[in-house]
Amino acid sequence: MPGWRPFRKITPGRIIMAGLGGVAVLAVTLVVLDRVFPPNLSRLSHVSTVVEGENGRPLRVFSTAGGLLRLKTTLADIDPKYVRFLKSYEDRRFDSHIGVDPLALARAAWQWVRAGHIVSGGSTLTMQVARLLEPRDRTIWAKSIEILRAMQLEWHFSKTGILNMYATLAPFGGRVEGVRSAANVYFQKDPGHLTIAEAALLTVLPQSPSLLRPDRFAGQARQARAKVLQRLRNDNEITAAEYQQALGEPIPRQQYAMPLLAPHLAERLAAQYPDQDRIVTTIEPWLQADMQKLVEYYGVSVARDRSLAVVVVENKTGKVRAHLGSRDYLDRPSHGFVDMTRAIRSPGSTLKPFIYALSFDDHQTHPQTLIWDRAIADGGYRPSNFDHNEAGEISIADALRFSLNIPAVKVLGRYGPIRFSETMRKNGLELSLPGDAAVPNLAIALGGVGVKLDELTGLYRGLATDRKNCPLQYLRDEKPAPCLSPHEMFSPQTQKWITGILQNTPRPDGYRAQATLNPAPIAFKTGTMGFAMRGRLVITPITLWGCGSARHRGSQAPAKPG
Repeated sequence: MPGWRPFRKITPGRIIMAGLGGVAVLAVTLVVLDRVFPPNLSRLSHVSTVVEGENGRPLRVFSTAGGLLRLKTTLADIDPKYVRFLKSYEDRRFDSHIGVDPLALARAAWQWVRAGHIVSGGSTLTMQVARLLEPRDRTIWAKSIEILRAMQLEWHFSKTGILNMYATLAPFGGRVEGVRSAANVYFQKDPGHLTIAEAALLTVLPQSPSLLRPDRFAGQARQARAKVLQRLRNDNEITAAEYQQALGEPIPRQQYAMPLLAPHLAERLAAQYPDQDRIVTTIEPWLQADMQKLVEYYGVSVARDRSLAVVVVENKTGKVRAHLGSRDYLDRPSHGFVDMTRAIRSPGSTLKPFIYALSFDDHQTHPQTLIWDRAIADGGYRPSNFDHNEAGEISIADALRFSLNIPAVKVLGRYGPIRFSETMRKNGLELSLPGDAAVPNLAIALGGVGVKLDELTGLYRGLATDRKNCPLQYLRDEKPAPCLSPHEMFSPQTQKWITGILQNTPRPDGYRAQATLNPAPIAFKTGTMGFAMRGRLVITPITLWGCGSARHRGSQAPAKPG
């Protein structure tokens, strides 16, 4: 018949060519789909911001926008036994498959047919990550998408990268997501060092986080943990002795609150670095915790509606080792949410050492210069000592040692309050004048001016070390900022005189009992804002400043010479 052709003969070569063509079309289709529908990693970017101490322990953890505690976690953060247990229990062939385990899927399908309902899902860890990245209802269609997404993830990421995603997104009950979050909430520690029982519990919790929460369903959690331990024992992942010991370990009965250490500083840094989910500070968590307990204990006994602030600085480096913005961050009557380290407050008598230091350097006075501690009778500013007594003729050293008001005002008057204010400004300390004060006046000597706690602490750090006012350091890996003082504030001799005087200041209540245990020289300055400085030769010198609402009591004046 014209135009008619017989069918070509089907040969093995043609079958192979057709098969290769089909594979090529499928490959091109998958590449196009991969470009059009890349992996959705948006959930990985929505993690909690954690502010850490210098040793990596959390100080404060901020919830995500959705209210979750989801700490970014990597394998480097986790005890290796957890990763080993996870693979053994959840996905034995994880290191070799391409995102899908055909044997596991076939087993799951057979169990489904045999039992009439789903017994196991056959999901690999990679498929679970695909589901965590894009949560869907448990349907056959959703499972098909998970399979494709799992293969896509294996194509784009390493095995370690996929496990990092799982460690960050895995659910552990309530609003807790991620291995690091779970370890802190259930065990009050980071996951770097887990017991066998802890690692086993964290392995099984994501299978059913709502029904296995140990704080609500301790019995179910114990049974699930025992099942994991039995599997690990059968696979020789743990010894018989380890198995028995892990079985007997208690189940955590509550979700512990995340730490709330240095909350004001953490809040400030989180706002300052909004793009960082991990901020490592210079804070020592143990010191911070002790300081908060100490302040809370004594603060409540003095006045519940009042507050105070404390900054502890390592003099040599300028690193802040403890930071307390208020007595209690959560206390409403005392406005605990206000960071008093940044509030402008009266410095009380704490500027007196610098008044005398500048006077010494200007050769106006000397520590042994005698001065009259008597009321000024020139009709102008007439300050008095706290106890309203007068010591008569007294040395400058004793006037500073006992924090007498009248001598300090007299020395400032001779040096010049405007000159003093400008000198402080050039050295990085801004003095805020009251609204009705046009120019600096003699009231500066007794706290008639406003300063910020952290800024004045930097000045005292300079008094204890290099005689320069340098910014305090809050971040562990931050390079020291240039000093605010272009030159030394005063001479080494003046520094020696001032610190020597302050080392002989009468000790506050409770110190004398501790002095024998810690003989290192400590210089004190009393006042509404008080300071204590350990000597430069001590291994870890510190500067401590407490700022509160208590009035400046000064020290008891010496008896009149006679």
